[in-house]
Amino acid sequence: SHYFGWAGGITSDSEPNTVEMSLELGRLLGYTSDMIISANIEYSFQKLESVELEPLTARDFSIIEENSEFIEQNLLNQMQVFYQEQQFVLHLQDNQVAKLITKIKTKGKQKMAHCFYLTQDCELHIVPKL
Repeated sequence: SHYFGWAGGITSDSEPNTVEMSLELGRLLGYTSDMIISANIEYSFQKLESVELEPLTARDFSIIEENSEFIEQNLLNQMQVFYQEQQFVLHLQDNQVAKLITKIKTKGKQKMAHCFYLTQDCELHIVPKL
């Protein structure tokens, strides 16, 4: 299963009742352009207190280092929903993209939810990838 946040936008050429995703994200998840994927609404969100984002490659880490200020200011505009071991594409300045995977740790006896929502007071850690 994959979980996504939806900001409510659609493209003008979309079929009714469809949502498009970026080509980079589709490829990362193993989808092809001719696939039809079913979607359901998830209601069991939990506030994310801390998340580790691990770049998939050393090149992704280098791109993240170069764009750290942009990420800090714009992450919430691109990503609002996270789940354990989620792979995603972060769109950065100058048409750069970085691919990452999430590592979520819950505190104490807190039960692991299916998915989490990101807020501005969440601790964000980027794991170095050399």
